[in-house]
Amino acid sequence: MKKVDRKSSILLSDQIKNDLVYRIGKGEIQAGEKISSEAKLAQEYDVSLMTARQAVVELICNGMLKRVPGKGTFVLPQQNETAPMTSQRKRQVAIVVFSAEHDFFARIMHGAVKKLAKNDMDSVLFLKDGHPLQERQLISQIMEGDFCGLILISDDDTQDNADLLNELSNKIPIVIVDDDVANVNADKVLCERQSGAYLMTEHLISLGHKRIILLAGNSEDESSTKERIAGYKQALEKHGIEYDPDLVHFKFWHPQEGYNGVKQYLISCGSAQRPTAIFACNDNAAVGLANVVYDLGLSIPEDIAVVGYGNTDIAMLTRSPLTTVDQRPSKMGLLAAEMLQDRLEGRLVAGEFKTIVVPTRVVARESCGIKLAVSVA
Repeated sequence: MKKVDRKSSILLSDQIKNDLVYRIGKGEIQAGEKISSEAKLAQEYDVSLMTARQAVVELICNGMLKRVPGKGTFVLPQQNETAPMTSQRKRQVAIVVFSAEHDFFARIMHGAVKKLAKNDMDSVLFLKDGHPLQERQLISQIMEGDFCGLILISDDDTQDNADLLNELSNKIPIVIVDDDVANVNADKVLCERQSGAYLMTEHLISLGHKRIILLAGNSEDESSTKERIAGYKQALEKHGIEYDPDLVHFKFWHPQEGYNGVKQYLISCGSAQRPTAIFACNDNAAVGLANVVYDLGLSIPEDIAVVGYGNTDIAMLTRSPLTTVDQRPSKMGLLAAEMLQDRLEGRLVAGEFKTIVVPTRVVARESCGIKLAVSVA
């Protein structure tokens, strides 16, 4: 197993990228040779799949690797560094992402990077830690750089930086992705969280479920949490089911959080009042919930259906493949890159900003009980 230095200030993905570049330069991996899959690289370097994916994506953008659909990723022949430069330097697009470790954000990033690369544009990634001040510093850094555009994967705190984004928009075009940010001169690609929660709740109701736990998100104040609750309530109301606030839980974002909180709840409510379905705010939390169910000696979906949100890679790693909401993050990234390209090439009207809302869909797998087709009392 190859080693990465987890105490180093260098990102793990950059360590992997640097090692691959070294091995290619040394001739250990030849031009035209297929490299290990992202899953295999994650095993080799003992990192997450998303970390390995980020390293590969950046090398694709740098022109060292090429992905061939259905075949794998291959090393490209490298130009002689002493050869004269015959083409103009590529334009660079800044991409600010909350966390490349999270599959949802990584897929947005990958969709954007792939599309930009096809248009002969380089991507430069800026990772933010969720604090508005740090994001502000990144925006200031981008403002001082030589970039032709910005794709910003936003969150609730991005609203605090609307003034600086508007200042930057006077220099380069901006595309906001994921969370809406008001009063910003930018094009936007947003996802329908409320619609996703509505569709999943209605799907569960159609299978006979009435007592449905909702793990809504980290905080009641977050816009994404409010949207999920609104969609959940909308579906209940449509089918004449009374909303029970005791079934809505918060702060269960990671597997262990979901495990601890919901386990105590299920034990306390007893079998008579036990919910027949649990709807988690993301797939990671749903994995923790699945473990709760199994550890209590219950079955999925026979005793309790468990569903998630995101359609991430982890959804296929549970004992019963996870039913989930697909937010189409790769599509969001691709659309953001296309919109930026249209703006740069004058195909969008100056001063008129465009918003695209990407629809969600339910991906039904075994964990919801769709194969059982039984009515739950």
